[in-house]
Amino acid sequence: MILPDPYIYTTESTWNCPEGLKEFDREICTGIDMLHEPFDYLIGSSDGKPVKNNLVLFGQPVNKEPSIGIHYEIEFWINTTDLKKGKTYNDTKYLFFGCWPDQPCDRITLLEFSGYHYNYSIGIKETVNQGLRLEGWVSDFVLTWRHDNLKFEKLFLIFRYVGLLITITILIFFFILFKKQQRPFLASEQKWILLMLSAMIIYNNPLYIGQIFQRGGFFTIFDSICASIGQCFMMLYPLVVLGGFISRKITFFSFYLLRIILCVLYSFTYLSMNIYLEIESILDPSRSLQSYPFFRWMVGIMIFLYALWLIFFFYNVARVFVVTKQHPKAIKGRYRVLVGALIIVTVIFQGFVLVQTIMRENRIRMVRVGVVWIANVLVWMMSVWFMPSRSERVTSTQVTGALHPKKGKSSQEMQNSGQLDITGAQLEPQVAQEGFITTVNPLAKGQSGFNLDFEDGFTGDVELDRYE
Repeated sequence: MILPDPYIYTTESTWNCPEGLKEFDREICTGIDMLHEPFDYLIGSSDGKPVKNNLVLFGQPVNKEPSIGIHYEIEFWINTTDLKKGKTYNDTKYLFFGCWPDQPCDRITLLEFSGYHYNYSIGIKETVNQGLRLEGWVSDFVLTWRHDNLKFEKLFLIFRYVGLLITITILIFFFILFKKQQRPFLASEQKWILLMLSAMIIYNNPLYIGQIFQRGGFFTIFDSICASIGQCFMMLYPLVVLGGFISRKITFFSFYLLRIILCVLYSFTYLSMNIYLEIESILDPSRSLQSYPFFRWMVGIMIFLYALWLIFFFYNVARVFVVTKQHPKAIKGRYRVLVGALIIVTVIFQGFVLVQTIMRENRIRMVRVGVVWIANVLVWMMSVWFMPSRSERVTSTQVTGALHPKKGKSSQEMQNSGQLDITGAQLEPQVAQEGFITTVNPLAKGQSGFNLDFEDGFTGDVELDRYE
């Protein structure tokens, strides 16, 4: 592998007896008879320093009769002691193990410490009644500790800071080109690019280094805030761009408000759940949060809001394709490439986000690298596309509103009165609010000056270029 493993695994047996022995014998078996006595682990350092690697403990029984499948429920009693504060937490878990014929038994997560910051002494044992029932079937109980691989974390840190550096460089270059314009002017799509570049700086989390080397609740919560802000803008941007191509008129209440509310609500729910998980892991790391109603409600709300976003997104995609079929000149030339690239990259990004949410263990860390970099690449691509030009004219084309020209006057009359743009759509006093792909040439002599963009396939003849 090019990348190091995201996690390091340490495996040990609680007891190990010679083959054929049905019961634990202290004289010939090694380890601890976990069926009858607990074992203790000291997590952390004796000097009270927080542990820097997230820990997960897995348990896996070994079936004495591999040809026979067994299924049983076991009860784990967990005693967790905070040596720094002197507090003790108790919990009981009922876990189901399955051993299929000629296959290894299921591996079950016993404890998961996603954000603890103290030292803990842990004792785990099975109840006597359950233990007696399992004697003769289980020959060993394998415990596996999993913790972060610091090499992978450092590599992920490098990826993040490289992305952060490239984003800042593009932002500076954007402003340099903007200042070099003879008459500086930013179209609405360029303003959105500035907003997205700023969001990517936050998404890359300039303080991520603290999360690796200090391991504190502040850095973990701050990273969740950065991730939620980045995902909010990554969900909002495609809806705004695609909606701008198919909307006749754009105002804040009729266009932006619904999209902003949907994306902000999802991001707020995502952030609230992550902060809740972090706080609970600090206060009581032995709690099983999946059993709490608040956690289930938050997950349900997240799924509902994300489903609404998917419906909204694919509706806009379908409308764009319908518009392209019915009105070939509405989205033509380089704008088709723009829309196609935006749709493809957005689908890939959201696919990675879903995989990151669903998958566990090793591959999820690889997916995290992909999620951050796909978001960066999308914004970099859009930034290069809409980079300010030193040309004497603005080369973007007003598409919004071209599908539904207002009635009452002929196109020739509206052209003579200076009320039509090149697409045949009626110009409004505030053109910047008429659509996402806008622009009135600021160098034109009057507000009604035409902005000719022959790269998009327009001839300059209003009668030939307009479509109904």
